[in-house]
Amino acid sequence: MARYRKSYSYGLFDKVGDAFRALRRQGLAAYHPDDLGDSSCCGGCGHSFAQCELEDNPDQKGYVFYHDQDRESGQESGDMYIRFSSRSEGSDADSVAVGNLVAEALRKQGLVVDWDGDPSRAIKVAVSH
Repeated sequence: MARYRKSYSYGLFDKVGDAFRALRRQGLAAYHPDDLGDSSCCGGCGHSFAQCELEDNPDQKGYVFYHDQDRESGQESGDMYIRFSSRSEGSDADSVAVGNLVAEALRKQGLVVDWDGDPSRAIKVAVSH
């Protein structure tokens, strides 16, 4: 991920990568844009890709990802959005639980997290300044 580093030595993408590794250990699928392939263009395509992948991986309780537009935002401004969902479609409680796992993993990496607990909203993250 070195090609996405900004002027700070250990930046946004490095910290998100560390959080994603921790989330994988907790049973979530975690996708960077390069993992999404042709589905990396937007949130809708990313969600579709991740939901299909869940069908083949019954042990995963949900997923988290960011797409190309999120990456571009992170490169330009230093903050970006992280998208997520639970395995249980339509279960707000399960999606909130996944969102809380994601938010906590990002905070543990020293990122500033802005999320109101609404499972239909992406989590905004920024490098603390």
